[in-house]
Amino acid sequence: KQEGKMEYEIKLSESGNYINVKIFKEMTTEKGQITAIESKKLADQHKLKKFLYDVREAPNVESPGSNYNFAYKGMPKLGGERETKVAILTSPKDESHNFLATVMMNAGYNVQLFFSEDEAVKWLEGHSVW
Repeated sequence: KQEGKMEYEIKLSESGNYINVKIFKEMTTEKGQITAIESKKLADQHKLKKFLYDVREAPNVESPGSNYNFAYKGMPKLGGERETKVAILTSPKDESHNFLATVMMNAGYNVQLFFSEDEAVKWLEGHSVW
């Protein structure tokens, strides 16, 4: 959160089964680190390991190198756990999150990209075929 304008919102989902993280404006490594720390604190309070990152209004503006470093160096430092499920909800026209999702998966994290919030929630809650 900066200059009085909300840059992100973190809250428990209505179902209580996952943490909902909504990003406004650009997605940066710094914002990723801050929201990862804050959302993990809330998840720990509720004994959850499922997150929905809604980045439909937040294109990823970081370089591929920064995304790679976040997956392989940043996440372990932030206490990222490989059994955690992370659904990234993005716009079909926004491919800026594709590389990050791929390197996160390659680094062993359970991450999936979605264009449909319903599909993302089904996957998080275990009601999906994949």
